[in-house]
Amino acid sequence: MKRFRIYVVLMVLLLIQTIANAQIVWPEDWESGWDNWYASNGVWEIGQPGSPGPENAYSNLNCAGTILTGLYPANTDSRLTSPEFVIPEAAENPRLRLYQWYRFYRNDDDYGLIQLMINGEWIEIFDTLVNQSPAWTHLEIDLRQYAGNSVRLGFYLVSDSVNQDVGWYIDSLSLATGPWGMLELGTEEDFEESVDDWYASPGVWEIGQPGSPGPSSAYSGLNCAGTILTSNYPNYCNSRLISPPINIPIDDYECQLKFWHWYKFFNNDNNDYGCVQIKIDDPDSAWVTASTRFNNRNLEWTQYTVWLGDYAGQQVRIGFLIVSDYSGLEAGWYIDLLVIESGQVGIADDNTKPYSYSISQNYPNPFNASTMIKYELPYESFVSLAIYDILGRKMNTLVNGNQSAGFHQLLWYAGDISSGVYFYKIQANGYTEMKKMILLK
Repeated sequence: MKRFRIYVVLMVLLLIQTIANAQIVWPEDWESGWDNWYASNGVWEIGQPGSPGPENAYSNLNCAGTILTGLYPANTDSRLTSPEFVIPEAAENPRLRLYQWYRFYRNDDDYGLIQLMINGEWIEIFDTLVNQSPAWTHLEIDLRQYAGNSVRLGFYLVSDSVNQDVGWYIDSLSLATGPWGMLELGTEEDFEESVDDWYASPGVWEIGQPGSPGPSSAYSGLNCAGTILTSNYPNYCNSRLISPPINIPIDDYECQLKFWHWYKFFNNDNNDYGCVQIKIDDPDSAWVTASTRFNNRNLEWTQYTVWLGDYAGQQVRIGFLIVSDYSGLEAGWYIDLLVIESGQVGIADDNTKPYSYSISQNYPNPFNASTMIKYELPYESFVSLAIYDILGRKMNTLVNGNQSAGFHQLLWYAGDISSGVYFYKIQANGYTEMKKMILLK
């Protein structure tokens, strides 16, 4: 039976693990009961779940849950607490993995917190969980900033004095170490194999075989990612499917993400929608929207492209964000056959190399959402190419680094930038030029 390892055993496992793949050094599935976990102020149980909660545990028979076959009570203030353990060193890339299912009463007073106790104080290590995710979804939390600490893990449920609901269920929890899984350039992700390095933040997204009311099948193979594979997404949804890290090659200003998708959102003035976002893989960075908003419906699998050139030379993650309001439900958003393609432009040979620096008028112009910018470099140069608004404020940096001699082009996607007049300016080896463009949405 899987149990918490005491500190000595955990450290031995860390010493003998291989570095080729992520290693599970502390697994817990509660199949033999409490395993030295405990609950403060009651509520939490270990065993087989059932109505009104999930029909089954995520794996095997047992899971941890807040009253396995009933509602949590009003005035709940209860924490499921782990035995003490030591988080491995940051170089080991420690991260917490788990599957969760939850449904809290829809207000700000019923919620769940994932916490660590460090030096006798409970601290939050993930966003507050509210509303619902009525499907088993995978979550991963980076623990590097807590490396080396002796800690306890806590799942803390709070409710107000009036309302009750189904509650919170946890299963297949583990502490993993070792190299991060990566999305490699040119490798297709069809969600058919192990996808432990993808996760949902928080809830809603699943990976598996779709069905009614969604698409009748995945685009490729059996599996895809989707927002509750055989049901509608819930109200008050704000959930992001997050990819493993991706290294964008330096000087690859035309790298692009391609994926196939199917979607059906409730038609209510764009309050229900999906969009693609990008985040530099750093705890302090923010998500940046990189696509149009997908709303209404697209009931055929179609391909979409997102340009990643702004992130050349950086490690990023891709996020598929779904948002909904309180008024209506629909089948949701489904993603399949995703690939990151390099778009590097090769160096022109001596017979076709440009004779001078130049930049062309963007096309199309005016444009809606995206436009192509082409420029020429007769020599290898340090290039700065940026977008400015009419007041001269920098809106986006498209290029900022060395580029080879040759003919270059990139697609600028305006994202959430509003309609108006903008300018793009290039600087390279003493050459400077600025051109005007018009964004119409």
